[in-house]
Amino acid sequence: MSLSGEKNPNWNGGRTLNKSGGKTYVLILTKNHPLCDRHGYVREHRLVMEKHLDRFLTRKEIVHHINGDSMDNRIENLIMFPNSSEHMKSEKEVHKNLIPFGKGHIPFSKGKKIKMNTGRTHFKKGNPPPPHKPNCKCFRCIHK
Repeated sequence: MSLSGEKNPNWNGGRTLNKSGGKTYVLILTKNHPLCDRHGYVREHRLVMEKHLDRFLTRKEIVHHINGDSMDNRIENLIMFPNSSEHMKSEKEVHKNLIPFGKGHIPFSKGKKIKMNTGRTHFKKGNPPPPHKPNCKCFRCIHK
């Protein structure tokens, strides 16, 4: 006989973590939700957006984490797109306006620094990265 819910010694209050597509998402047990999975869980960022909008989201609506951290579910870090197509258009625009800045250099204080999931730091175009030391061996300096 298996114990479920609060009777289970591993009960964690209805919160669990799920890895999907290289990211970890917080799932909340919400069995009466119209879009819960077969175990009764819904991704927390979707629930946060639903509470903010005071309505259920549709299956097509996409909730995006602005800073790329899928565990940061504060409403100020979330943006909703009506569908996957609009989300992809936005992603392309964001990446078009960023230039890569390799690891190992001190980020400069001017301009807006953005941390991407790739582990690389990016700067908005128009804000040059800091100057490199003479005889720098980085990829960018070697391939000038």
